[in-house]
Amino acid sequence: MTTQVSTGIWMLGGQTVAEMVELSVQAERRGVDSVWVPDGYYGRDPFVALAAIAGATSAIGLGTGITSPYLRHPAMLATTFATLDEISRGRVICGLGSGSRDQLSELGIESRSPLGGVRESVAILRSMVAGQRIDLDGTTFTAHVARLAFRPTRARFPISVAAMGPKMCALAGEIADGVFLQYGSPDSIRSACALVKEGIARRAEPADDYRFSVATMMSVDRDRATAIDQIRSTVGRLITEPAAEAFLAASGLDPAVAERVRDGFRDGGSRGMAAAVPDEVATTLAAAGTVDDCVE
Repeated sequence: MTTQVSTGIWMLGGQTVAEMVELSVQAERRGVDSVWVPDGYYGRDPFVALAAIAGATSAIGLGTGITSPYLRHPAMLATTFATLDEISRGRVICGLGSGSRDQLSELGIESRSPLGGVRESVAILRSMVAGQRIDLDGTTFTAHVARLAFRPTRARFPISVAAMGPKMCALAGEIADGVFLQYGSPDSIRSACALVKEGIARRAEPADDYRFSVATMMSVDRDRATAIDQIRSTVGRLITEPAAEAFLAASGLDPAVAERVRDGFRDGGSRGMAAAVPDEVATTLAAAGTVDDCVE
C-alpha cells in the first residue's frame, strides 16, 4: 500500500452555502484535495451545499462527512450520490456512518445494529450504483426491486466509513474504500489505523488506493483560554458517544470523563456538557489555542 498525504477541509454546516462555495473555491486554488460537509438536521443540507460547490469548482473531491443510512435509506443515498457524482463529473466521496446516537435519538430514531447497518448500507449502495437490482430483507434495512433508472457516471465511487470503536474500524478496512476518523490524539489515530489495516488484511481484493481521512478540530484565538472554551462543546458532543471510553483511553485520557460529560449534558444541556470537558481533553482531541499552539 503506497502512502500519499493530502489535505481537505471539513465544514460543519455553520457557514452559509455561499460561504462554503467561496471557501471551497479558495481551497481548490491552493491545491486542497477534498471538501467535506456533515449531514444532520442542525446545519445546512450537505447535498445541496455540495451540488453548489460542484458547480463552482472543477477538481476538488466532494465528500459527506458524514451521512447516515438511519437518516436516509441506503437506496435513496445511492440515488443522491449518483446524482451528485453526475453533477460533479465523478468527484463524489460517500462518507457513511451509523451517525451520532444523541442526534438520532433527538429525532426518535434508533440506530439498531450499527455494524450490520453499515455493512448492509455499503452493499446496497455498491449494488445499485453498479446497475444491479436489490432484493434484500436485511437485519436493519429492506429494499425490494430497488434499482436506479439511470446510468451513473461511475459504476463505483469511493465509500469511506466513519469509525470510532475497534469493531467499526476493522469493518471499515474490510468493506470500504476508506475510513473517516473523527478527531483523536496521534496515539489514538495510530491505534485506529492499525485496526483498519487488520480489516484490510481480510479483504479478497487489493486496497492500494485506500483513503485514511482524519478530521481535526481546530479553534484559534489570540487568547488561548478563549480558543479552548470555544471548542469545549464540540469536543463534548464527541465524547457523549457510546465508544467514547475506549476512545479516551486510546488517547491517553481518563475514560471516566465520558460519563461526567454525559451527566453534564443530561443535567445542564450543551452548557453543562461543555463545562464538564477539562482543558487537557480539549487540547488533546483538538488543535486549540493561539496560532502557534495550533501549528504545533
